[in-house]
Amino acid sequence: MSLGVLVIVIFVVYEAKPVAPVVPHRLFHSKTGNMTLVGAFVHGMILLSILQYLPLFYQAVGLKTAIKSAISLLPTVITSVVVAVVSMMLVSVVGGRYAWILRASWSMVTLGTGLLALFSVEPSSSMQLGLPIV
Repeated sequence: MSLGVLVIVIFVVYEAKPVAPVVPHRLFHSKTGNMTLVGAFVHGMILLSILQYLPLFYQAVGLKTAIKSAISLLPTVITSVVVAVVSMMLVSVVGGRYAWILRASWSMVTLGTGLLALFSVEPSSSMQLGLPIV
């Protein structure tokens, strides 16, 4: 690439400005919005970490195949989707008094994540399927 073309490419990239912001700035003006974004980020980190850790645990420690470890995750995934749908419906039903739903859900996330420490080398099937559901 010649120097002239490189200068033009750098100029175009430097001068290109987005038409509209990707995330509206008004979302960051309220404490509620900021805490919602932080909570969603932390919840995503926890959920994705657990959903990546459990299949590896089932395969490495439980010596299961990849398919069996994925099937072992089905109760956890299905339950989390159902609880998310029910929670969204509850928020619309209770209106502005939904803080108890958030407190209960964070308590359940904390309890469920802590209970995963009870896994052993050969957990019973009820423990293996039940603990991640919490």
